[in-house]
Amino acid sequence: MQHFSHQKIEEELPIPSEEALARSTELTLEIINEIRESGPMPFSRFFNLALYHPQLGYYTGPQAVFGEAGDFITAPLISDLFSRSLANQVREIASLMASMDETKSQDFDILEIGAGNGTMARDLLLALKATDELPSRYLILEVSPDLKARQRALIAESLPEYIDQVEWIDTPPQAAWNGVIIANEVLDALTVERFKIHEGKPHYIDVDIELDDENRSVRFVSRLRPADAALQRFYQSLLDKGYTLLEGTETEYCPALESWLPPLFEHLEKGVALFIDYGYDEREYYRPERTTGTLIAHYKHRAHEDFYLYPGLQDLTANVNFTQVATLLVEMGLTFLGYTAQAYFLMGNGLQEMVKAEQEALAEKGDKNDIGWYELSQKVQQLVHPEEMGERFKVLAVGKNFDEALQGFALYDYAHHL
Repeated sequence: MQHFSHQKIEEELPIPSEEALARSTELTLEIINEIRESGPMPFSRFFNLALYHPQLGYYTGPQAVFGEAGDFITAPLISDLFSRSLANQVREIASLMASMDETKSQDFDILEIGAGNGTMARDLLLALKATDELPSRYLILEVSPDLKARQRALIAESLPEYIDQVEWIDTPPQAAWNGVIIANEVLDALTVERFKIHEGKPHYIDVDIELDDENRSVRFVSRLRPADAALQRFYQSLLDKGYTLLEGTETEYCPALESWLPPLFEHLEKGVALFIDYGYDEREYYRPERTTGTLIAHYKHRAHEDFYLYPGLQDLTANVNFTQVATLLVEMGLTFLGYTAQAYFLMGNGLQEMVKAEQEALAEKGDKNDIGWYELSQKVQQLVHPEEMGERFKVLAVGKNFDEALQGFALYDYAHHL
């Protein structure tokens, strides 16, 4: 019986259930067979199969990936204060767009990319409903059938009268529209290529297999491949900017951005895009000391570096190079509107005022021993503290036929870092 072995398996990682392990084994066999037929596999291909295989991928399979039962907790799951702050930014954008075009009524849609379990969509819509400012449509671009079902159920439970205005789409809108694009923790899930500086030159790190006839086992291993023109151009661009990658450095970059971003804006006539994610500017991303890159694997809330472990059951994610994202968007003709830390963005959108109102409401209810206030403050700290999400997560905004200043970037703009 053939089995699979893995390097650097952390002892504290939980063992998958038999059902989950069977799914991962099925996907592993598919990957092995493809490597046998076609040779070593680009890491981006392995990444794509592990996360987005139609039936067995991490995001497309039946396992829970969000919340306590999954591998990570996003900001909207920590507190609805995140989505309510975001709603304030959406309100401002909608108001500014309406004032820019006073001669006709302005249809205003929201497009959320990768809506997780639907919590942010629900809370954002509830906040907008409270002020009678629901969008004409709420579009969700989602690849996972399982997550689509969860999103629909959650939104329908809280806003049954609005569920018909929520549309699930498989591709970016194909007809003209106006409004806001929201991508929270999406860019970090785009496929990346790994590369290594070997003998002073960049080489791709591909995925190959290694057979052990004695133990009748097979495992995934890394193989170096000389850079093609695309990687050479990217590496040269880093050198031209004065960055130095030391011999032996293993890191990554995201060529997928070049094909993924343009379709989002193709039919947007007027509006704003908000990208919220963890990442760095390019100088920080490729500083010489960062010799192992930013790629990380997550399994059941444990972070580790065995990227080949349990394909389809663990998350693979790389930090976002916001300099690359901003450069591509501006080169597409979009207007740069702002770049800041999540803490400043939330506070610029009324977080402190909402926290004060929550505190007063708790006091009116007789919050004994300040338990409610303690729990609330803990959640707020997770959202804004520099050592939690406040500084690690950034917000980048661009506009199309829109160049108004936004309140989310009024407190502190990090544009000079890019």
